[in-house]
Amino acid sequence: MTAWGANQCIEGSLITMMADTQADLTKALGVSMTHPGPIGVLGGPRCQRHAIYVEDGIIKAFEVSASPDDPAGDDNPEATCVDNMLSHIPELPSPAKETALEKLEAERKQDVSDAEAAIKSAELVLFVKPSCSFSEQALEELMSNGFQPRVFKTTRSQKRGLQALTGKTSMPSAWCNATYIGGCNDGIESWHGVKPMVASGKLKQMMALQKELSSIGQKKDEMAV
Repeated sequence: MTAWGANQCIEGSLITMMADTQADLTKALGVSMTHPGPIGVLGGPRCQRHAIYVEDGIIKAFEVSASPDDPAGDDNPEATCVDNMLSHIPELPSPAKETALEKLEAERKQDVSDAEAAIKSAELVLFVKPSCSFSEQALEELMSNGFQPRVFKTTRSQKRGLQALTGKTSMPSAWCNATYIGGCNDGIESWHGVKPMVASGKLKQMMALQKELSSIGQKKDEMAV
């Protein structure tokens, strides 16, 4: 669970990762998976996909995504997804809600600020996630082609900031001269992606152009003096 938590960048968040190694909670809740299909592949004991909303030790909502022909709940997980579970949580009183929203907005601004500070810290920046094969591939592609990115093992604040800036939650996240250039293979533009940009020479062109612009700017400053 510790490794999974690190992979999902939960450090510093409100999330606590806990394991049910003996399936005690699973059995108490009655959500043991008994279908031979998933058990035969993944081993057991295992639990069905479920989500619980608990308030002061009292279960207020309990949803299970599983059916006889979908024992793992992979085909129809909606009941246990965030949107449905949030629908079970009552609205806060107005003053408390306003305070919570203000806190969230302050946190959002700080997240963006943390991400932008890292983005601007080097000419080429790569945000990676531990144990992520795409992050490893992107870094290998850059290093093997002579690029030396500044690498950040993405913190939770940076990850949320990157999502606010790009709309993307996947890793890695690559930036050249503070411009988003995508992940390992793609991004939000057709030309994005570390591998295709290295292969096409576009990344090299972007870096060369910025150096040329910086040199021109420096000469103008010297002439002005």
